[in-house]
Amino acid sequence: LELRDGGDGQSLSSRIGGLPNGPRGESLWPSTESRPMDFVLQLTGTAGGGDLDMGDIQLLQVFADLEGEYYEQNELVVHREPCPAVLPVPLGVDLAPVRSMRFEPGDDDRVLIDVEWPFEGEPFFEEHRAAWSHACVDKAFGVPVGGNLQPEYITDSAGQPMRCLLQLMSHDDWFHWYIFASADFRELELVVIR
Repeated sequence: LELRDGGDGQSLSSRIGGLPNGPRGESLWPSTESRPMDFVLQLTGTAGGGDLDMGDIQLLQVFADLEGEYYEQNELVVHREPCPAVLPVPLGVDLAPVRSMRFEPGDDDRVLIDVEWPFEGEPFFEEHRAAWSHACVDKAFGVPVGGNLQPEYITDSAGQPMRCLLQLMSHDDWFHWYIFASADFRELELVVIR
């Protein structure tokens, strides 16, 4: 995943910042009891003309209370229908500058799951070290990593492990952002950890 400055912030595209898209007249801007949430990012699925295969999801959006503590109040908004319009910004919400997301094939870091941390000289030591070097990046899919992240405990309602759809490590200086999805993309979970 490469984040690049620029873009119009309104088109149906994967990006951080800008304006969220939504079906005309049907979408409400998420808010807490105190204030409207901030629009963080949106991902465009292949069903909506984007690059990420998210089943029938055309657009996935993340809103969060960035002024709240640890971003505990947040909301994932899933659109499974066309989203051509942009939502008007509520008073008091500042839009973040647009950083467009460009997805490129990544490295195979499956060895991080398949092999316990090996010591030097043991089998898969070099492969494990190489995978770790490119695992701590912004990416779609792949093996999620993070000091306080325990992906084995992130399961769907049937108790099945959820797949990491997005890992953002460079979004801010203190927190790592993850979106996990069930195999059929019917259940999603946002995890923000310090």
